[in-house]
Amino acid sequence: MKKCSKCGTENSKDAAFCENCGSPLNENKKEENISISEGNIEPVNRRSKKAPGNKKILAMMVAIIVIIMAIVWGGGSFI
Repeated sequence: MKKCSKCGTENSKDAAFCENCGSPLNENKKEENISISEGNIEPVNRRSKKAPGNKKILAMMVAIIVIIMAIVWGGGSFI
């Protein structure tokens, strides 16, 4: 019998998933063999993408440059 590590249900020995909660029943779990100490934990940077505010600033700068170029190249005669 295999015992589910999540809900504790006893499952048949050939079961791959818990009959109660559906969790995988792995006999050789690598997670249980990992020791965690403060020395081997590295912080995870979850803000790898640029902030959405940067896109707005970039769009505004491009718009201003386009307007300035239109005024300079157009000679300002469209007013």
